[in-house]
Amino acid sequence: MYAVIWLERQLITSDPTKWSPSSSVNWPSSAVWSVKSVIDTSTSSSGKSSMETHVSRMLDMMVLVSDDKSESDGMTNLCKYYKILEFEDEKVLGKMTAENLRMYYKFRTELLKMEASLCEFREQNEKDDLRWEQDKKDALSCCRTDPTPFSLQDAVGEEGEEEEVTEFTESDKEEMEMEDRLFSGKREVWESAWGCYGEFEDSTAVSPMHFTHCTPGLIPYAARSVSTLQIYSLKIVGTDGKLKLPLHVYGVVAARDTVDCNRNILFFRRREDCQKLTPEDPFLHLTGPSRAIVAVDHVDFEVQLKVKGATRYSDKALISHCCTYSGGYHEGLDTALISNYFCTVELSLERLTKTVQATILSVRVVEGGPWPFEYGGRIVCSSPPQEVMDSLARQVVLVDSRSSDGGEMPMGTDGYLDLSRHVVSVELEESLQFVIQAYSQSGDAIARQGHVKFRAEYCNVSRGICEIGDSKVEITVAWSKLVTKRMDILLEGHV
Repeated sequence: MYAVIWLERQLITSDPTKWSPSSSVNWPSSAVWSVKSVIDTSTSSSGKSSMETHVSRMLDMMVLVSDDKSESDGMTNLCKYYKILEFEDEKVLGKMTAENLRMYYKFRTELLKMEASLCEFREQNEKDDLRWEQDKKDALSCCRTDPTPFSLQDAVGEEGEEEEVTEFTESDKEEMEMEDRLFSGKREVWESAWGCYGEFEDSTAVSPMHFTHCTPGLIPYAARSVSTLQIYSLKIVGTDGKLKLPLHVYGVVAARDTVDCNRNILFFRRREDCQKLTPEDPFLHLTGPSRAIVAVDHVDFEVQLKVKGATRYSDKALISHCCTYSGGYHEGLDTALISNYFCTVELSLERLTKTVQATILSVRVVEGGPWPFEYGGRIVCSSPPQEVMDSLARQVVLVDSRSSDGGEMPMGTDGYLDLSRHVVSVELEESLQFVIQAYSQSGDAIARQGHVKFRAEYCNVSRGICEIGDSKVEITVAWSKLVTKRMDILLEGHV
């Protein structure tokens, strides 16, 4: 019953950090009821006894001492001391009623359960601590890079081929540490200036079809036709032979404009879905932008890429870099270079003036005709219309079966194709041309192809049919003018 007094003191103490057993233990509720019942009986029937002395000794032993050892052994010591108190106070036990004795022994059972619960809780805490430390090491951080020396080719590839190993010196490590600090500094600057727009990693939430629903001639003032950037490709090139292909890459490449200062994702891959870069195909497979990149002011580009190794521990940071593109009003194709000590990201782009944005809602093979993509195919678009060439210098690749698993055209149900990219910019005085190509059985040549053009619109939806051999492909495009400032649409109520 002295242990009961001790537990009662712990349950009502105002400072739970001063008692030994963890306050997070799930104490049985019946124990609390037993405590109060026995206490009430003891104080009413026997009055004051040597109980207070025993309780004081227990508190001195297990409560006031808050070091790690008492934390660990508190409940065990309590049980040992409880047995001593049993022997010392047999007279008190003899005066207790049958009901009180039943409660007394019931609490003793609960005390043993609590000791077991504490041990289990302590073991779980140790496991959680180990798991937390493991997660810290395993988690991919798109904000900080690993400053350890890089071995970009130190793992065996996914398909079992051995990749070359690149050795780096202490100066290489210092270079990456410096790059890490610079990127962290730019992140802090962004958070200080634009933190009101959300987190640093947040993606833009502005829709590319914000004004699609508008009635022609009654388009809100916030809808604009301004200069935008058309993104064509992203290529990874090694610096001075330091980067050797093939390698498996994951991470993020994004643009930030003045619309909302959030990320407009161009490329994003998780570690489990990394992309294999080869000497024949060193281009990242783009999935964005999710809306047109407004270029009335400067545009920031961020590149954070890692190379996948055999395990997470062997993954290596490839590049963490930011750059600002102003470009003036450069006409025609342009290339933005984002470089570090090991590689260069070549961003092929073009600034278009007075544009609207086109969202490709669907591409569907119409029923009734033969399937045109038996051996795969490719769909590209351009504005202004371009001749399709192998280099695809000014073509936006919407989908290419060569980039998909198995070399098959990705598709859903009812003949709908699954596109990689959906949004492109179109100059108002120009048109948007789609070219659909079907590969030959060898995969090295174009067996059939067709094209269709769409005239640029301010709003609404357009549909067109492209004939490719004996098949027909229906393309649906949504048109919208641009949002240049997120605050403009908030003030006008167009949320």
